[in-house]
Amino acid sequence: MVGRSTRVRSVGRTITEADIVAFAGFTGDFMPLHVDEEYARTTPFGSRILHGNAVLSIASGLLVRTGAFEDHLGMLGMEFRLPLAVRPGDTIRAELAERSVRLDSTGRREVVVYDMTVLNQRNEAVLVGTWTQLRPAVDEPSTSDGTSGSDGTPGPTSPSADTSEDSSR
Repeated sequence: MVGRSTRVRSVGRTITEADIVAFAGFTGDFMPLHVDEEYARTTPFGSRILHGNAVLSIASGLLVRTGAFEDHLGMLGMEFRLPLAVRPGDTIRAELAERSVRLDSTGRREVVVYDMTVLNQRNEAVLVGTWTQLRPAVDEPSTSDGTSGSDGTPGPTSPSADTSEDSSR
């Protein structure tokens, strides 16, 4: 297998009224379901809920704090679904597990797919998805002449990301 295995669990974070207000203000998403308690009572949720993108954003921050992405070069994509609502007073935590790794077409970077789950205080999944990230490939140690491998080829130097799918690999 290419790279290094990653499986992490974040600490928990309790969602507050201030989180909803701050996210609405930051994004401009003042949908009544999030900011109007009287309206939200008339919905199937029965009360206000945290924005789905706020759940994703908070989970991202929780996972960054674990150090799991320390050497990563960037986010390439994500898919997620929200099976349950998050409400003020809920405590959420995020879990991340490496699903697959492949080298990009340069051989200098890894395209990593992670399974990500956000759980509430009852261990119910409130967000389930995949994240695709780019990180440097694990290299052989550099030699004193600046080459990286026993074949004398130069080590990685280009910061540009080639994320194209190459089915021949």
